[in-house]
Amino acid sequence: MTYILLQTGDDCLSKQLKLSALEQAAAIIGAACHDYGHDGYNNGYHVKVQSERFALHGETGVQE
Repeated sequence: MTYILLQTGDDCLSKQLKLSALEQAAAIIGAACHDYGHDGYNNGYHVKVQSERFALHGETGVQE
């Protein structure tokens, strides 16, 4: 979502929403903090292989 929000161009979402540089920086920092600790695999992978994360968090929020 952050990628879509911050794409460049005349019709990009950040320009449509009139986001300031500070708001754009906050979106990047927020996305980085949210993704910290993710291991590079998606939820479907963890469910399929019954990983330790799956056992800990269940099927609906493995990475959350």
